[in-house]
Amino acid sequence: MTMTDAGEMLEQIKDDMGLTGTYHDRKLTSCINEVIRFMRSSGVSDDKINGAVGVVSRGASDIFYHRPDYSAAFYKALGQLKRESEVGNVQT
Repeated sequence: MTMTDAGEMLEQIKDDMGLTGTYHDRKLTSCINEVIRFMRSSGVSDDKINGAVGVVSRGASDIFYHRPDYSAAFYKALGQLKRESEVGNVQT
């Protein structure tokens, strides 16, 4: 699934996390922005980020629930997306 709109991504991530309503939207949006910034600085292209809402969701969940670090699942997926960004033509 490709996310082109920040609102769409927020709604999908809220659904992934089982959150309803708008109470947590500001905090969750901040978490999503931090994850995207981290992914970009790790070498993941915007195209790969937009197509990896599940990975963004995993990272946002890690931050939202105050885990001391990103999960191993997030780091594994991040590494794969970085490699795919470097190759440039790997399909997701």
